[in-house]
Amino acid sequence: MKTSTLLLAATMTFFTAVTQANDEHSRLPTLSAGVSETYGLVAGKPLRFQIAVEHDAVLKISSRHFAADSSKNNLMTAVLRDPQGNVVATASDDNGHFSLEQDVQEGYYQLEVAGNSISGSADENGRSYSLNVAFE
Repeated sequence: MKTSTLLLAATMTFFTAVTQANDEHSRLPTLSAGVSETYGLVAGKPLRFQIAVEHDAVLKISSRHFAADSSKNNLMTAVLRDPQGNVVATASDDNGHFSLEQDVQEGYYQLEVAGNSISGSADENGRSYSLNVAFE
């Protein structure tokens, strides 16, 4: 009886952990090949994204701003984590135009983008960005 109870408890714990991991992936905005929607830099509040890699490739991610907006003095950092949560690539730029390139294998990767305006400008448009994603 004790063995059955322990086995049931272990099985439930395993499925709970898997469900939580799947829920975490489903709650994150997903990036796919092409240009993302527009996001804004908010100091102290990094944004996390999910990237589903379907096969081995070179993943290229770069930030971009609207042509009329200035990204000058916007510190941006990007951290790419593999499916196990290990940091596999980082990029940063003081003018809001980071570029990251990494060999990746099949799995769910996570990208964290953070930053702030170094100048303290109140211009919200200058802190808007989108992400260009390519698999090669």
